[in-house]
Amino acid sequence: KLPDMVEKAVELAIERTSIKPSKFSVITKWELIGRRLKDMGEAKIFADEVALNMGKSGVEVNPAVLAVDKWIIAGFFERINVPIERPF
Repeated sequence: KLPDMVEKAVELAIERTSIKPSKFSVITKWELIGRRLKDMGEAKIFADEVALNMGKSGVEVNPAVLAVDKWIIAGFFERINVPIERPF
């Protein structure tokens, strides 16, 4: 039932907001390595800076910011673990 419930929720969100996301579903199993912050603008700057410094150390990463409820987590994903869109 879950895939049908998700699809219906997405359809309703598109209908109500006129926002058009990609047609692909994304399932991720990754770890965001970072720190908690209180400001979304600062979080993006922080994540970019951490990723830049990791790159200078020879580790390929992508900056990442995740906001869930009151949590804002800023940091990075290892490049090999960046989500890939796949149709299913």
